[in-house]
Amino acid sequence: MQTSLAQPLRFFKNAQSVRRSLPDRLRALGLMAQELDQTPILTPMLGDENMPTTNPVPTNVVAPTLTVLLEEAVQLAQMQLLPRIQRYRMQIVTIDQLSEGQRSWLWQYFQRQIYPLLTPFVIDSSHPFPPIQTRRLNFLLVLQSNPTIARSKERYGLVHVPARLPRLIQAQPYSTPSEAPKCAKPMRCFVWLEEIVRQFLPVLFSGASIKAVYQFRLLHIPLDNGYATLAAVPQQPAHGQEVITRLDVEKAMPLALRQWLIKHLHITPDQVLACPTPLALADLCELADLLTLQ
Repeated sequence: MQTSLAQPLRFFKNAQSVRRSLPDRLRALGLMAQELDQTPILTPMLGDENMPTTNPVPTNVVAPTLTVLLEEAVQLAQMQLLPRIQRYRMQIVTIDQLSEGQRSWLWQYFQRQIYPLLTPFVIDSSHPFPPIQTRRLNFLLVLQSNPTIARSKERYGLVHVPARLPRLIQAQPYSTPSEAPKCAKPMRCFVWLEEIVRQFLPVLFSGASIKAVYQFRLLHIPLDNGYATLAAVPQQPAHGQEVITRLDVEKAMPLALRQWLIKHLHITPDQVLACPTPLALADLCELADLLTLQ
């Protein structure tokens, strides 16, 4: 089995190029992430006669390389590209950076648009692990059933981030006369969808205390005649189609939680990739489109 990082690296170089426009650089970074989403972590077997001999890439090279590329991509986005969208009167902010009126609007948006799409899962002996769609962002929660008892039993919860909503949500500029903009074209504030979901997770688990929250994604990468293909990945593999599974977890996720996911997803540790956040950088193409429409 083999794979190539040549195309992702070309996209990354385009994203680094200061000669290109900001939308083009963001789109290149998003396309690089799309390619990496279709790159498996390989585990070649010595002596496998069916394995191609041209440029084989073993696991101990591919996994670190994927991690390094993703870390450099996040650093490029956070340190260079995203701050420059202010030139377009736009910025990506945390919920804490929003005004009181904007946070009030965000709560209403959550209730109307996001909450109906959320299904909280608590995993225990009576509730099995739910199906996980490929490429979809998910939250793994550590729950304490009785927060008043220090040693009460911990449980795990899952929440799928809605896939049908935009990844970037624009907070209403103002909601009261005192917060009205003083300029003709105010700065537009956007918040990552997953951060909105994270903010209001206590609403979904009102009977428990949330001790920790971590993101993860499961990637099903189709095989073509036994080898990984870089063709477009469907939301779910076709019935009977052979796939390679890769699990991307937030880098801060403790080892014990990674092992819990590995067990319930029926995968092996060498299929796990610890990634910097935000995960799913492919959605930077969405931001590039917003800038292009300015």
